[in-house]
Amino acid sequence: RMPGAGGLSGGDEGGDGGVGFRRLLRRRSSWRGTFAASVPSIGSIHPLHYCKAWYLVTFGAYACITPYLPLFYRKWGITTDQIGFINCLRPLVSSCVSPLWGAAADASGRHNAILFTKMIVQ
Repeated sequence: RMPGAGGLSGGDEGGDGGVGFRRLLRRRSSWRGTFAASVPSIGSIHPLHYCKAWYLVTFGAYACITPYLPLFYRKWGITTDQIGFINCLRPLVSSCVSPLWGAAADASGRHNAILFTKMIVQ
């Protein structure tokens, strides 16, 4: 074995800078205890999960409806050029307005309130 080469060898090496297997296990077990203490219990729901659920429902519904919207527009008598224009409006407006949401959040320092407002307005 080369001097100074640490690794996962059998015992606690002394003085050569390597981390022994037992020492590694001790570190992992202490890390697990810290990690387990910071994880919420099964019954509690982290507030961020509400935002994630809202995004899942919103974009899931949007993904289900979007392919059929041109058919409804055509049934209502809208021309294909107008349908194309209507379909390009949402991404176009979103790409222009999203930096404004970010600037408003940075200027006010109220990122969570701005995110919530953006989710409702969107």
